[in-house]
Amino acid sequence: MSKELSISANSTVQCIMDGGKPTPQELAELAPKLKMVESAIKACKDHIKERLQDGESIEGAKLCNGRTTYSIDARAAFQLLQEHFGDNLDRDEWVASLSIGKPAVEKVIAKSGGNKKEVQDILGAAMTAKTGSPWLKI
Repeated sequence: MSKELSISANSTVQCIMDGGKPTPQELAELAPKLKMVESAIKACKDHIKERLQDGESIEGAKLCNGRTTYSIDARAAFQLLQEHFGDNLDRDEWVASLSIGKPAVEKVIAKSGGNKKEVQDILGAAMTAKTGSPWLKI
């Protein structure tokens, strides 16, 4: 694969950016070059990030904090909520509000001497599968 985009690939990109609709043949020529472009963009972003982390100032670029996620210890949370709300907190409703991922269940089963492949057979009726958004493979 060439390390540069061909003139026709450049014009296909320009066509897309201008709201046009390139032909399937033009897109087929462009598709294999996307990995090279994505790799170049990632390398540039990584370089800019590194320079910013070293204290340099780069106009138009700034470091942002990553997303904060929280996990809650269900036992400790129930105990704290029960202390706060007393008998008004329904244990069955609390348990029903919890969600546990399949990997966590597989880990517990494996520690109990079971086979993690049994999860689907045993808990299939209690499991809900979510399919992610379609993604493009080139």
